Formats: sequence, C-alpha cells, structure tokens
Amino acid sequence: MIPPLPPRLANAAAWRYNPGQMMRDAGFAPDPHQLELLNHPARNIQVMWSRQAGKSQTLATMVLHQCCFDPGQVMIMAGEKQSQAGDIAINAFQMHERLSEIGDLPSCEKRDSD
Repeated sequence: MIPPLPPRLANAAAWRYNPGQMMRDAGFAPDPHQLELLNHPARNIQVMWSRQAGKSQTLATMVLHQCCFDPGQVMIMAGEKQSQAGDIAINAFQMHERLSEIGDLPSCEKRDSD
C-alpha cells in the first residue's frame, strides 16, 4: 500500500489539476462561470462579464496556477488601464502567500517593472 502524501504535498498536487480548488483554498468561493473559465482548455480566451463578476480574482488564480505549474510560459493580460493588470498581479501574489502556508508552491519574487 502506498502511504498518503503529507498534507502540504497533497494540497499542491490537488491544485495542479484543479485550479478551482486552489481558488477555494485561498478563501474564495468561485461561481460556476469562474470555474468554467479556470478549467477552459483554450490557450486564448476573451471574457465579457459584468462588473463585480470576479474577473480579477479568476485571472489572478489563472496567473498563479500558470506560474506554479507551467513555468516558462508567457501570459499576457490586457485591460483598459495598466493598473488593472497590476491589481491582478498583486492578487496573485497575495493568493500565493496564503496558499504557501498550507501547500508546497514554488517560491516567487515580486519585481517592479522598469
């Protein structure tokens, strides 16, 4: 019988295949449309959701998931204002900090752009 994984490794393994679980474990309750986007197989996707529909938090989850489990890939975010992309990055770093307390994630370093 294979022994169970330690909880920190088990959490990270679950997050690799379920970004919705990653979002839940960070303290958010994703709606069905957010889960659909998190699990969508398309490499390029455009969403047109109403205000306050969870776009920023969903994208922050996608950014963090991409960085942790598929490093080296390029992710481009576009918004009406540059601050929107910055807010998403901040959300991803905050989520990384919370999730690192309960699971093994790669370390990340925040760098200011020039």
